[in-house]
Amino acid sequence: MSVRLSLRPALGALAVLASFAEPAAAVPKEQQSNFRLWEMPLAAEVHNNASDARSQAFSRDILPGALAIVEENLKEGVEFVARGVTRLDEDRLFLLNDSDRPVRVYFVNEGAGYRNTLGFATSQAGSFEAGVRKIVVPDVSDGTFGGPDLVTVGDWVELGNFPRGTAFEFFIVRDAVNGGRDVFTNQDHLNPDRLQHLSAWLLGDRYVLLGFEDLM
Repeated sequence: MSVRLSLRPALGALAVLASFAEPAAAVPKEQQSNFRLWEMPLAAEVHNNASDARSQAFSRDILPGALAIVEENLKEGVEFVARGVTRLDEDRLFLLNDSDRPVRVYFVNEGAGYRNTLGFATSQAGSFEAGVRKIVVPDVSDGTFGGPDLVTVGDWVELGNFPRGTAFEFFIVRDAVNGGRDVFTNQDHLNPDRLQHLSAWLLGDRYVLLGFEDLM
């Protein structure tokens, strides 16, 4: 797996953590990648881990378990067999109710030698019209495998509010920063080899763990 994230969908069907104090002003990371690809717009800036109440709750309550799953089950070449985690259909990631808090993506782990770009798009569930793709993280590098230290565990990007029936496409562009142009998405039929390159699992009742594979 090359990129692993946790999506905070805040679905009506997946209970929202509503008991926390009002968030302080979120802090964007001082160093933001200026890499852009194919004139895709940037969804939002990357924000620092635990820089508001929601991200503090994520780091305290969710991140340790997500990291444990990655360490035990999502290493290169290891089949996912974790008990107690629900596998989702990666081709059908959509909202069952209007979001009542903005959807966020949290960075959990990066184990790739490539410098990948992460993006997303939305469309109406069941529609055959492709959504407008946006960049979530231009350069998913945490400094571990040769790239610069641009993202840290727990950093997050806020994608916005979405209505019921919104379907999400998540994708990476393999080694985009170094000129790579292969796109791997949760829509298997759109991948260059038409094979699955993303898996999704429900963590508890609020988060979805996404794992990408960037090799064919």
